[in-house]
Amino acid sequence: MYKAILLSIIIIFSVFSTYNVHAISAKITDTYGYLDESGYYVVVGEVVNVQTVPLHFIEITVTFFDEDQEQLEQISISTALETIHPGQTSPFKVTLRDIESASLVKFYDVKIGNAAQTQYKENKLSFIFYDFQILEDSVIVSGRISNDGTSISKNTKAMIVLYNVIGEPIRYSSLFTDPKDIFPFGSGIFSTRIKVDDTINIIGYTISTESSIYAENKRVVQVQETNMQRVQEIVDVSDLMILDTDERVIDTTNVRSPTLVKLNIINKIKESREYTYILQITDQNGFVSSLSWSSGILSVKDDNIATIAWVSDKPGKYILQAFIWKSIEEPIPLVFRTVTANLQVR
Repeated sequence: MYKAILLSIIIIFSVFSTYNVHAISAKITDTYGYLDESGYYVVVGEVVNVQTVPLHFIEITVTFFDEDQEQLEQISISTALETIHPGQTSPFKVTLRDIESASLVKFYDVKIGNAAQTQYKENKLSFIFYDFQILEDSVIVSGRISNDGTSISKNTKAMIVLYNVIGEPIRYSSLFTDPKDIFPFGSGIFSTRIKVDDTINIIGYTISTESSIYAENKRVVQVQETNMQRVQEIVDVSDLMILDTDERVIDTTNVRSPTLVKLNIINKIKESREYTYILQITDQNGFVSSLSWSSGILSVKDDNIATIAWVSDKPGKYILQAFIWKSIEEPIPLVFRTVTANLQVR
């Protein structure tokens, strides 16, 4: 059934996208937005080069909106990697530093802009070692990068991305190695401490490196497999409530009578979270009679009652199923448990 609803929604919405991807440039794989300890609103994301040629400084534009969908600010930046080889992934980070505007952000939109073709960089940077330590309120990532080329690796950087239990890139940090100009067959070290409110939800990280003239041999990828229990620890749901227009709980209604289907969604972590509540209604023969959804944002360790209205057009026995996904465009389940209720229509 999950595959059926996923396939049907993907078919219906195949012509829509949150991201305006340039036809010959790159693809955004994921994004994550949050309000940091300074009161800034930060969007972290990743872009992959889907072309057969290297791309140079892919432009990312983020537009921030308030709860009324009024534009607050628009910021454009370039990806962290200057040169992105075919199939290579680059992180990016956009920060809205106007504290007043940042406090009003409820939604954001990410678009890919210009991306110029460029020359390949030689893959001459390698990780000699790397280390990842989890503390109570932060993580420390460190390592050593070697220059395997015959020229000085100028302005050598390490770029770190942290991922939560559903694979979202929730934090990004970059820094120069010490020294940042690494002589041929020499190496440079790096170490950074990244603030995270709830380190138990960190399940992996990646480390990339680049300099003015060299690219990495291979980025470090250390991501654990997630499981159902860990996802349920982040978002939980209660039973479906079927109500009439007077807010009375019902299990029977009449044809063409409006019905409200409510679901309590609970955020259990210290991060705001976007969600989409999807309601699928099937008749007694197993055919989908209705497929609808509503989206919202859960505040830190908050809950929200999401409501979808439905009007039946013929009598019968109906099964109501509720799913919680990240969004229609990104069908990542935030909880694997499906909530079900029955309704008799006379």
